[in-house]
Amino acid sequence: MSQDRDEQRTDAESTALAGSRPLPTAEEVNNKAPIQSPGRIAWRRFLRHRLAITSLVFVGFLVLVALFAPLLAPHDPNVVNTAAFR
Repeated sequence: MSQDRDEQRTDAESTALAGSRPLPTAEEVNNKAPIQSPGRIAWRRFLRHRLAITSLVFVGFLVLVALFAPLLAPHDPNVVNTAAFR
């Protein structure tokens, strides 16, 4: 009776019983997710972090203020207005 049972097992069952996985089919190999670079993985992790995004926006704002500082404050900071003291 056990011989009949062994004969009825399929290849997938026998490989599962042996503890090894069957080889993937061609469709399974082609349907895998594309390989991503470490930079792309880091960027995606960065984008999921709210505090990191908020900090990036704040630092970007500070950089813009520094770049446009001559337009925002056109007066020379080292000049003393002596007329204001009279």
